[in-house]
Amino acid sequence: MLLGSVPGAAQPLVKTASPGGLLSAITVIGRGSVRVPADRMRVVVHIFGRSGATATGTDIDAAGKTIAEALRAHGVPDAAWVLPLNGTFGQNGGVAPQIVGTVDKPTRERVETIMRDTLKALPDALGTVVQNAQIQTSLFLNDCSGPEARAQKAALDDAHRRAETLARAAGVRLGSVVAVNEQGFQPACVSSNETMFGYSPQSNFDAFGPLDVAIIVTATVSYAIL
Repeated sequence: MLLGSVPGAAQPLVKTASPGGLLSAITVIGRGSVRVPADRMRVVVHIFGRSGATATGTDIDAAGKTIAEALRAHGVPDAAWVLPLNGTFGQNGGVAPQIVGTVDKPTRERVETIMRDTLKALPDALGTVVQNAQIQTSLFLNDCSGPEARAQKAALDDAHRRAETLARAAGVRLGSVVAVNEQGFQPACVSSNETMFGYSPQSNFDAFGPLDVAIIVTATVSYAIL
């Protein structure tokens, strides 16, 4: 778990209505981020058939079932083959049938092992039907309330540091917080499209990076001036 603040540009000093038009508040933007190991990874394997695959998808259907079975045997126990009810299955412009499954508590090493072992288990004859495949992943947290709270705190801590720096530069003392506006966090509990690349005997599965979810909070904070 990594907790930290993301650098960002501070907002200029803000004048508010006060006798004589004196400086009465400092407003800054604080940013905080938390990265948390994913609880689940959703895996989608899109399959593209070679030219000449039957329009009814018979060959692709058999290939998809074979790949799904191999995934289930090597670490994706719920891998399910989904065949579209219409469309063509060619490489260009066709509908891409897919296999959908879940990896619990994913790590880079585990995911790479699953992909390599699955690839080794597939029959060579599959290459006569499948032109290419792409792997798409989404990462999920079962409960993101704790990480969100830590990201919020990091954003407020970052804002306080920035406000103190501005106050010293302006020759004033920083007072209490008078307004806070959270501008949102990103993403909440899910990080999509982490990985997508061609799936072939020459695939380099080292393309998988750290499998964690980033939660980012940005807050605008105003402080009174003493």
